[in-house]
Amino acid sequence: MHTQNSLEVSSSLDDTSPVAPARSSAQSRNGLQLWWAIALAIGLTAGTYGVRKYLRQPIPYLNQAEQRSLLAETEFTGTIQPAKEFKIAAPTSAIVHQILVEQGDQVAVGQPLIILENLDLRQDFDQAEQQQDMAEQQVQQLQRQIASFRQVADLNAQMGQAEDHLSTAQLESQQVPLPQRQDSIERAQATYDLAQAQFNRMSSLYEAGALSKADLDRYGADLQVATADLKSARQAKQISQEVLDQQQNQSAVRQELAVAQQNQLLVELEGQLKAAKLQYDQWTSRLAKLEQQWGRYAGETYEAGQMIIRATETGVIINLPTTAGDQIFAGTSLVEIAQLDVLNAVVPVDARLINALRLNQKAVVDLGAGAQVHSFEAKVFSIQPIPGEDLAHQVKVQFQNPDHYLLVKQPAKVHFVTE
Repeated sequence: MHTQNSLEVSSSLDDTSPVAPARSSAQSRNGLQLWWAIALAIGLTAGTYGVRKYLRQPIPYLNQAEQRSLLAETEFTGTIQPAKEFKIAAPTSAIVHQILVEQGDQVAVGQPLIILENLDLRQDFDQAEQQQDMAEQQVQQLQRQIASFRQVADLNAQMGQAEDHLSTAQLESQQVPLPQRQDSIERAQATYDLAQAQFNRMSSLYEAGALSKADLDRYGADLQVATADLKSARQAKQISQEVLDQQQNQSAVRQELAVAQQNQLLVELEGQLKAAKLQYDQWTSRLAKLEQQWGRYAGETYEAGQMIIRATETGVIINLPTTAGDQIFAGTSLVEIAQLDVLNAVVPVDARLINALRLNQKAVVDLGAGAQVHSFEAKVFSIQPIPGEDLAHQVKVQFQNPDHYLLVKQPAKVHFVTE
C-alpha cells in the first residue's frame, strides 16, 4: 500500500513538471512588456519636453538691414481671400426647399438664391389675407349703409317739412272767418258796433223823454250780448293762434329730435367705418410685412409656405453651407457672398522678419505659373500682431481686381518691395 501511494505521488509530480517552466516563461514576457511600455512612456515624455524646450529657445536676432534684405529675397506663399464678405442668415426656422445658385455663381442684388418652406408663416399669411378681406367687406358694407342712411334721412326731413306745412295749412284754414259762424271775430265786431250805435241813439232819445226806460234796458241788454260775443270771438282767435303756435313748435321739436337721432346713428356708423378702415389698414400692413419677410416681388408667385432668400449684395457665391432638405433655424447661415473688386492675399511671415513690414507697404502678388502668370500691385493691408504656434504672423496684402477674375482660394505668391 505504501509503495503504491509513493508511485502515485511520483506520477503526479512527473505530470506537472512541464507546466511550471511554461508559466514562468509567460510571466517573464509580461514583465518585459511592462518594462518596455514604461520605457516608451518615459521616452515620449522626454522627447516632448525636449521639443518644447527647443521651440521655446529665443529666435536668432536679425538687425533691420538683415530683415529687409531677407524679406526682399523671400517669396511668400499664401491664398487669395475676398476683402468683403457678406453672410445671409435664415430669418426664421424653415426647411430648405431648393437652392437656385451654385458656388462660384455671380449674383446681383435682389436675385433669388434659396427657397425655404415655412408652413407656420403660410398660416399667418392666410389668416392676414382672410382678416383683410373681412375688414374690406365690412368697410364696403358700412359705406353703403351710410350712403343709404343719408339718403333716407334727407327723404325723412323732406317728409317732415311737408307734414308740418300741411298741418299748418289745416290749422290756418280753420281760422278763416266765415260770415255765418257765430264765433267770427269780424261778425262779432260788426254786431257790437251796431249794438253800441243803437244803444247810444236810444240813450239820447231816453234823455229827451222820447223813449221809455224799459226800451233803453232792452237795447242795453243787446249791447251786453254783443260785447260778450266780441270778447268770446277774440278769446277763441287767441286760443286758436296759441294752438297753432304750439303745434308748430311741437312739429319743429319733433323734427329736430328726428334729425338728432339720425345724426347720432350716422356718427355711430361713421365710427364703425373708421374702426373698420383702421383694422383694414392694420391687416394690409401685416400682409406687406409678411410679403417683405417672404422676400416676394411684384409679379412673382410661389407655392404655399415658401420664402425667398435674395442676394443683398452684388458679388460671387463663395459658400453654400446648406443643402436641399435641411432643417434650419433662425440665424443659420445660408449663403456667403464675396465682392471681387478688391481681394486679399493672406501669407504667413516669419516673426524674425515682421518688423521689416509696415502698413501700406508695396508688394506684388503673382497668380498662376509660367506664361500664365498675372501680377497685381498690392499694399500691406493688415498685420496680425500675435504670431501663431509656428511663430508666423498672418499678413494681408490687398490689391484691386477690376476685371473681377475668379481668384478666391487660389494660391498666390507675394513679393514685398523694400526701399
